Amino acid sequence: MAWYDEAVFYHIYPLGLTGAPKLNDYGEPVHRLNTLLPWIDHIQKIGCNAIYIGPLFESVGHGYETTDYRKLDSRLGTNEDLKNFVKTCHDKGIRVILDGVFNHVGRDFFAFKDLQQYREGSRYRDWFCDVNFWGNNEYNDGFSYGNWGGYNLLVKLNHWNQEVRNYILDVVRFWVSEFDIDGLRLDAADVLHFDMMKDLRVLADSIKPEFWLMGEVIHGEYNRWVNEGTLHSVTNYHLHKALYSGCNDHNFFEIAHTVKRLYGMGGNRPDGLKLYNFTDNHDVERIHTKLQNKEHFHAVHVMEYTLPGVPSIYYGSEFAIDGEKHRGGSDDAIRPALNLEDFASAYTENPATVLLSKLGRIRRAVPALSYGDYRELFLTTKQYAYARVLGDVQAVCTVNNDESDYVMTVNCGPAAEYVGCISGQRVSVNNGQISVNVKAGQGEIWVPADVYEHQVLPAFAAGADEKDVAACQCQEYAGQEQKETENGSVDGTCGSEVCSKEEESCTEADSSEKIDACCCAGADPLENTDAACFPGEADSASEKKTENIRKIVILDGYTENPGDLSWGGFEEFGEVTVYDRTSPEDTAERLKGAEIALTNKTVITGEILDVCPDLKYIGVLATGYNVVDLEDCRRRGITVTNIPNYSTAAVAQMTFALLLEITQQVGRHNASVKQGDWAACPDFSYCLTPLVELAGKTFGICGYGQIGHAVARVAKAFGMKVLVSSGHPDWNDRNVDAYVSREDLLRQADVVSLHCPLKSDTEGMINEDSIALMKDGAILLNTGRGPLVVEADVAAALNSGKLTAYGCDVVSVEPVHSDNPLLACENAYMTPHIAWAAKECRARLMDIAVNNLKGYLQGQPQNKLN
Repeated sequence: MAWYDEAVFYHIYPLGLTGAPKLNDYGEPVHRLNTLLPWIDHIQKIGCNAIYIGPLFESVGHGYETTDYRKLDSRLGTNEDLKNFVKTCHDKGIRVILDGVFNHVGRDFFAFKDLQQYREGSRYRDWFCDVNFWGNNEYNDGFSYGNWGGYNLLVKLNHWNQEVRNYILDVVRFWVSEFDIDGLRLDAADVLHFDMMKDLRVLADSIKPEFWLMGEVIHGEYNRWVNEGTLHSVTNYHLHKALYSGCNDHNFFEIAHTVKRLYGMGGNRPDGLKLYNFTDNHDVERIHTKLQNKEHFHAVHVMEYTLPGVPSIYYGSEFAIDGEKHRGGSDDAIRPALNLEDFASAYTENPATVLLSKLGRIRRAVPALSYGDYRELFLTTKQYAYARVLGDVQAVCTVNNDESDYVMTVNCGPAAEYVGCISGQRVSVNNGQISVNVKAGQGEIWVPADVYEHQVLPAFAAGADEKDVAACQCQEYAGQEQKETENGSVDGTCGSEVCSKEEESCTEADSSEKIDACCCAGADPLENTDAACFPGEADSASEKKTENIRKIVILDGYTENPGDLSWGGFEEFGEVTVYDRTSPEDTAERLKGAEIALTNKTVITGEILDVCPDLKYIGVLATGYNVVDLEDCRRRGITVTNIPNYSTAAVAQMTFALLLEITQQVGRHNASVKQGDWAACPDFSYCLTPLVELAGKTFGICGYGQIGHAVARVAKAFGMKVLVSSGHPDWNDRNVDAYVSREDLLRQADVVSLHCPLKSDTEGMINEDSIALMKDGAILLNTGRGPLVVEADVAAALNSGKLTAYGCDVVSVEPVHSDNPLLACENAYMTPHIAWAAKECRARLMDIAVNNLKGYLQGQPQNKLN
């Protein structure tokens, strides 16, 4: 048993909560972190005993572009402020974990600044992924690099490099020695190098007792990350989605199935997967906003606190505040600045705070909710019951998302009487079962009466004062006389003017009196409350401010999305019109009035821009951008972006698909078999053409960017010798046998593969003269750009036998013209520019395009070309 097994987390995004400026000017520290010290008492008061806070360290803007891992962000204060914050938490029995943003850094990080200055000569060039000195980016660095999520402001660290891993481990050691933290939440853990996580686990096990490692993982088999060798826990996005959609759709089967699957993933043991459960966080919209029926706030949180896992509350959600991502994707509304004094009355007047304060104390008072086995008891689309069983204690949880109450009969433990921890209602056990009335949209946690009296009530009392939410149980823990009503609820008075009212007068009280009166009468604190209890819910749609709707036009969407993807990602930014194809004659007309245009191959000329003055943004749905004049757009103030690095693996796959077809002739032999040649063959096997084994052959790569690297890895896996011609050799790449000049590569390679960009010095690089240098019978592959080769010269070499075969996915003019000389060559293997077209690639392209537009609208364009 570790501290985190019984933790109830409070999640703080400090730059938002403190109202820090959006951008860091790296000026004198402003001690905003100290404004969070009063929140520590609040966090304790609502039953939380652990804080996840971050990001905290010096960064450019939102905190995840770290520039100095050893210095508190100057917008928040100094390292002394952070030390004092953690110590204050520890003095009050609250553990603290920080955000470990180790997948990427900001562009002001010292090692990246060195790379910018010294380029190939930088000692830190291998600290970053996929550095390509032949590339460029929207910052005009004169090189490109791997990033996170398509954002070049987030530079991806190379965790293959042990020096980088050692640096990160030293950072963690510093955080523990300097600030005495209790664990880490690893940002973007789903893309972190597993060796990095293994190193961190070894460090965690040695650096401090019960040092907790939790990782941000969206989807996948969570036990890949949660095991003895890597992390203790990951974010439970599976359950997060199931909780709100299960309520919105009246489908508790989704929740139960998710729980069952995750529990099985952990070996059907309560200690198998201790996942970090949440209803909302700094990246998703507030749960109160997402729920269609706000009363389901009650049921959702009962489940979050009682299902297997470690529960957490995101700051402000204990007050049921709303938070919706704005048009354009801004996260500001879900990361607001809050003043704790504005919520001073929430402990008695806000039903959400009442509920979560109780749940925090119940969770910590009933060990079965942390350590108990999970057993499903009852399930319909609208009702769900399950037990958490620890020894002889069985805590029974019941939830109902129907619009009316529901009487549920479920199995329970051997006790004679059970009590609802939230309401105080008592029920008798008959034949090992209890029959309980579950309120519409709500839930309850039923425990044996002795557990309630000896563990739950003292937990309420321990945190109570005259205004505390637990005061609704005042008559019980004050030892005052109780009486049981006919329906099994507890009635009593606590002597206050409000509680002396008759129960039926609750609805006549003002909002604060109403809650206290109903609560002290033994009713559920959320019963009979209305929308006024939830801030902001009273606003009707007709009162909301209308916004100007942007017009977004997609000119040629069919190749990107023939119907198997969704354009929905763009719809949050404006009114979207999608055309499968657009002719040159129709382009201007379709773009009239549009602010945003998306195009793949439809050309947008200066003449078109002349008649489309509203156009402010052009998103090219491809890597190549010759369909727009960048300089003309720059003069007009039109931002142009493209989509780099979305199909690396797929292009490498296509390269070898062409090569294997050439060497194995799979298609030809398949056709032969289908027409009966094998059935008529006198031998058990036959070959229509000589076959070629790749192992031992020399594979030459012209152009060594990300695709070139991927191709080299595959070639090496086939047992081939890899030669590379590149102006920027990667000396640490073990997949390369030698770097040679282009001429030497052509002379030595059995297979030549083209992956260089189309520039003045590469256009027509494969021509009559360069082909003459190649081995007789060599194979030429081109999945780069059609104009890299002089097609007439390649056709002549194929016809003469100088080249055995030419495999290409691109031609000089696309679609291919009927007079292209390669069409007449039997040993030219041609595909219609489809290397990029796998659904996974197109989905990735779509995501990057959406993020490009989002960045532009937020004033932080990414993949900008002009």
